[in-house]
Amino acid sequence: MTKNISRARVVEKQYDTYKVETEKGIKPAKLKGTYFHAAQRKSAFPCVGDRVEVNDFGELMQIEKVLPRTTKISRKVAGEVTEEQVIAANIDYVVIVLGLDGGRNYSDRLLERLTTVAWNSGATPLIVLNKADLNADAEYVQLQAETIAPGVDIILTSAEEGEGLSALEAYLSDGAVGVFIGPSGVGKSTLTNALLKSEVQKTNEIRQNDKRGRHTTSASYMFELESGGYIID
Repeated sequence: MTKNISRARVVEKQYDTYKVETEKGIKPAKLKGTYFHAAQRKSAFPCVGDRVEVNDFGELMQIEKVLPRTTKISRKVAGEVTEEQVIAANIDYVVIVLGLDGGRNYSDRLLERLTTVAWNSGATPLIVLNKADLNADAEYVQLQAETIAPGVDIILTSAEEGEGLSALEAYLSDGAVGVFIGPSGVGKSTLTNALLKSEVQKTNEIRQNDKRGRHTTSASYMFELESGGYIID
């Protein structure tokens, strides 16, 4: 069978199904059958942001190869052997989102750990302290965060009130790609909806006893913003 190979970018991943951005638009895609056998590590599988080679079967693209990544953000997956799972690739900013509404949504230790993760990705860390409208000491927390993460820009936002969004959009413009990281319940999906001015990501209620949210996204998506940039959530 003749191959019609071109390059594309992964913009959506749900379990083992994908969507890729091609010259012909966004198309559904699947992994080449032999890929599962050839891939020795979880980190070898495509993730959102990956540049890939695809075989064009018309409406369905077949992912043949993942091209080298410039940056990546990963997490460890426990099992018989602890493995690396890449959750986003070829990103410019790792946007650390923490909540200022109390509970476990912000701590110095958490900020320090996530900042280290961001630096290790090869991309530029950016800190977003969300729900600033719910904390009278938000500016003090921002000053404290500056000492924990020196050299990292920090933005105070309120996704619900629309505050600080233009400052965030200034980073995510002109093709720049960002990925949100942070615990559930800090408002990542709400921020995405606010940036897109549309309810594209599901949000869920916050458990009032510890201010932690329930996981509302089991898939990963890349969204194009009006500012010309992209956000992965």
